[in-house]
Amino acid sequence: MKEIKKIEQIHIWFFVLIAINILLTVFVIVRKDPSWKLEEMKAWWAENFAMVQQLYSSDQYVQQQKDSINQFLGSIQWDTQDQPELSNDTTKWPDQWIVEKLNNIKQDWYILGNPEAQISILEYSDILCPFCKRQSQEGTLEQVLEQYEGKVNKIFRQFPIVSLHPAAPKVSEWVECAGDLWGSEKYYEYLVKTFAADDTSEDSLKKLAKDIGLKSSDFDSCLDSGKFKSRVDAQIQEWQGFGVTWTPGNVIVNSLNGEYVVVAWAYPVSKFVEEIDKMLSQ
Repeated sequence: MKEIKKIEQIHIWFFVLIAINILLTVFVIVRKDPSWKLEEMKAWWAENFAMVQQLYSSDQYVQQQKDSINQFLGSIQWDTQDQPELSNDTTKWPDQWIVEKLNNIKQDWYILGNPEAQISILEYSDILCPFCKRQSQEGTLEQVLEQYEGKVNKIFRQFPIVSLHPAAPKVSEWVECAGDLWGSEKYYEYLVKTFAADDTSEDSLKKLAKDIGLKSSDFDSCLDSGKFKSRVDAQIQEWQGFGVTWTPGNVIVNSLNGEYVVVAWAYPVSKFVEEIDKMLSQ
């Protein structure tokens, strides 16, 4: 009887988990865009939906979801006497830590735009992710920086999703080496090149580097050292504190008070303007 009860509990929690995900998805869509803004957003939603369909049909994504569900079920502490209790643990940073965290990132990273800008956009992104490629190729964040004339800057953060793109961490290391060897300007120039590339093999990445005047031999030494693997790994862990769950995860941060909001996936410039204007008006 206890075994049957345990199986029934697993089934109940499985369906509860699915229901919660559906409700949260509907809530986020309605809350963020109550009028749906169809005339403005329909092209974006249609193209994003096509990419989502392609992603959801991939074997890697299916396996990732199975692993996540199994991990969730395995985390539940079952008791034959009482109902299971779910942990209320969270990795979200308290607000008072945000300004300090942002300042630490600024001191040790490559900033596009005015380093003293009030608003920073931390772009947590996977170079091989189709949504991230779209945001880069559209120049969305660059348009935002231009529109706000020094009030907003951008800081790219590596967030390769290994389960979907096993080669992504190594590509991230190439970009980190470019920044270390040649500075912020070449970091972002090479980053744009890698986002636009269909082929991210070693030969292709070397050619991209050569196209903008970077020496392959210097890259070889940097990559062989492996010194940027830990730097990429640290950024992969960092996204949890801001509540980023998908790429691109754009964290818009007010450096004055630590207020922040996450704009996930590829949105048009108007969405960023909406959120930034709220911060600047306070």
